[in-house]
Amino acid sequence: MRVKLSKEARQDIDRQIAYLTGKTISGIVTFRDIVKRAQRPLASQPHAGQSDTRIPIRGAMRIIVDGWYFDYDIIGGEVWVLRITSSVNTPSLKYDDDFDYEVPSRSTNEGSD
Repeated sequence: MRVKLSKEARQDIDRQIAYLTGKTISGIVTFRDIVKRAQRPLASQPHAGQSDTRIPIRGAMRIIVDGWYFDYDIIGGEVWVLRITSSVNTPSLKYDDDFDYEVPSRSTNEGSD
């Protein structure tokens, strides 16, 4: 299948390259390589992507290449990449900060002798 980039996906690429410009040439080359490598499975096996409720675009599927999320949809026989985001920018799971540090209260231990 033919793979196309939406306006938003192109903006995502432009933002990342603008961020890396002046910082690291190898980072730009690596990022462009990641985008190219994502194109291969999207073109050859577009239905292999994950479909998950955590994907912010309803009905979209996702593949992950080196920590980059490629959210896409199949429209009219073509694969449209809708967004390209870094997993680094994705909020982590919530957890209880002092889960491992809590000391059982005396009332919990009373009566267990």
